[in-house]
Amino acid sequence: GLTLPVSAEDNTLVGWPDLISAGTAHAYIDTSHSLWTFGTNCCGELGNGSRTLNRTSPPDMTPSKVLDDVYSVSAGFHATYAIKKDGSLWVWGDNTNNVLGFEGGNEYRHIEHSLFDKIQTVPYKLMDDVAAVCHDSDTSAVIKRDGSLWIWGWYLIGNDSYKPQKLTDNVIAASVDTGRLAYVTADHTLWIKEQTDAPIRVMSDVIDTEIGYNYVFAIKSDHSLWAWGKNEKGQLGIGSTEPSDTPVKVMDGVRRVSSDGSRRVAAVKLDNSLWVWGNNYEYQLGTTKTDLKSTSIVNPSKIVWTPTKIMDDVAYADIGPLCAVRTDGSYWSNYLQPNGKLVQLPNIVVTLDSLQIGSSTTPITPDVPSSNNSSTFTDVKSTDYYADAVQWAVEKNITSGTSATTFSPSATCSKAQILTFLWRANGSPDPTAENPFTDVKTTDYFYKAALWVAQKGLVSGSTFG
Repeated sequence: GLTLPVSAEDNTLVGWPDLISAGTAHAYIDTSHSLWTFGTNCCGELGNGSRTLNRTSPPDMTPSKVLDDVYSVSAGFHATYAIKKDGSLWVWGDNTNNVLGFEGGNEYRHIEHSLFDKIQTVPYKLMDDVAAVCHDSDTSAVIKRDGSLWIWGWYLIGNDSYKPQKLTDNVIAASVDTGRLAYVTADHTLWIKEQTDAPIRVMSDVIDTEIGYNYVFAIKSDHSLWAWGKNEKGQLGIGSTEPSDTPVKVMDGVRRVSSDGSRRVAAVKLDNSLWVWGNNYEYQLGTTKTDLKSTSIVNPSKIVWTPTKIMDDVAYADIGPLCAVRTDGSYWSNYLQPNGKLVQLPNIVVTLDSLQIGSSTTPITPDVPSSNNSSTFTDVKSTDYYADAVQWAVEKNITSGTSATTFSPSATCSKAQILTFLWRANGSPDPTAENPFTDVKTTDYFYKAALWVAQKGLVSGSTFG
């Protein structure tokens, strides 16, 4: 089967879906895969068919159901994008300059004199066969299920900027910010495209990337995080505000990194801990820790210079403002909170059934409709001794590879992955035994597999490991 990629504002990584996202609107996917939104709605970014009169109107904090069968969501600056399980991409919100990828909108908002903003207050289907999307206020990029990368926005294309145009193939990750595009190809090469210039190859052995305002992050295959570029708010996390023209190692064991236009950064590590750094104005990093850098006597900057841990048991996090899903499915946010404290939002449980949680380095996305086979994996040749085995495993829904285009035959599988493959090869039976493991939760993707192998006597003890 096809492993659908993540979708996130400014960041996409094949294998990890966006369960929550925060921009001017806040969005989350519940356990039934329904998409809900709340927050600011002056441009229809909630997608519920309504909008407020202006940008200063108070936010609507009551969640509204927008779409069903949603796999991934990306909320940005006055616009929201969602990918459904069938691969269709839906967009809504501010469509000034046709930034949503189509002309028009279902409403117009008067701004001054004879000027009007185009607004889309309900979801609009833009395209099919989409695996991932990333966007900011004027630039967007899509990875399709075949691995092709499509872009739109005046800064990246120029003329006919609102029409999605194909840039390249075999892409597994992408990130955009104000006319800058970073993407990773299936051979783990990182490329940077500056506005309408041709892409430039900048680094190898990369599995994910995040690009910000004149700075870049890269996660390498060993899950080390590297950063370079401007650093005026400490966004590189290297202990100073000095810029760096060359990549500097920030930390190890990183699964995902996210940043926003205010130079705030959040990273989730493989041990499910959440770390933050960068601009901590109004304590929006979820911590009151600051190191004052006196840019002026009147208004010193509040900066967290180096990565600081603020929470454990985090499955996924986004920033802009800061929000997180813990491993029990609870949704935490610091939106409108004094001192930026993360608090649990009541009566919300986020789906975790398509997200692998834990220390594995190889993504697995179970139970996602797909049509992949080994012949579409760029790293599996027909002459490889294991090619037939890969084909068989894919056809039997035992595995779906590490992305839409890669199988990663040299990657090391974890104990949980190997036993999950074995469980699937036996028809994914429902276990009848009680959970004997203190370190296995119902939200773990391998929960049923772990109970089944214990029932069969393949694993023993009180911990799964």
